[in-house]
Amino acid sequence: MARGSPARGADSGAERAAGSNEKGVKAVNILMKSGATAALAIFSLGFSGVFADSLDAAARSDLYSDPRSVVAAVRTTFAAPSGQPVRLSVYDNEDDFLEMAAIKHQGELDESGVALVRFYGLEPGAYAFVAYLDENGDGKLNRGPFGAPTEPFAFSNGVVPKLRRPKFDETKVEVEPGSVVVITLKD
Repeated sequence: MARGSPARGADSGAERAAGSNEKGVKAVNILMKSGATAALAIFSLGFSGVFADSLDAAARSDLYSDPRSVVAAVRTTFAAPSGQPVRLSVYDNEDDFLEMAAIKHQGELDESGVALVRFYGLEPGAYAFVAYLDENGDGKLNRGPFGAPTEPFAFSNGVVPKLRRPKFDETKVEVEPGSVVVITLKD
């Protein structure tokens, strides 16, 4: 699949992938934090959260890994109703970062507070992931009167912007089939 084109076979849902990548599974933890300071620097989409998982990264990878795809696993650390939409944008270069996503997709939270999105045919490489919990289901990241996001959001690589937009190079992660990008939303 050419970079910058929509992912063929992107899949979302609460089902869990069985098996793991025989070459080894790479887990990428994405830390998220919401708040007014972060909001000042965000002009597009975003995520929020911190890992508070009892499982280590390898166990999480085995749980969600699919050797045929890149999996984005977005989980909440707070009570959120199952079926609630999680919006995910994927960027593949600095010029388009936070302006034009290479891929946009959504998943739905399952009963355990996890939304899985699988990307089949995604070329190995560096991508920045941005996600948010669409609490009111309107399809956009809602903001308060001063532009601060009012819904949980986060950037990949644990980037928390402070008084400026994050850069692609700060947020990019290397992925390949079998990779699991874990994003934990924190209220």
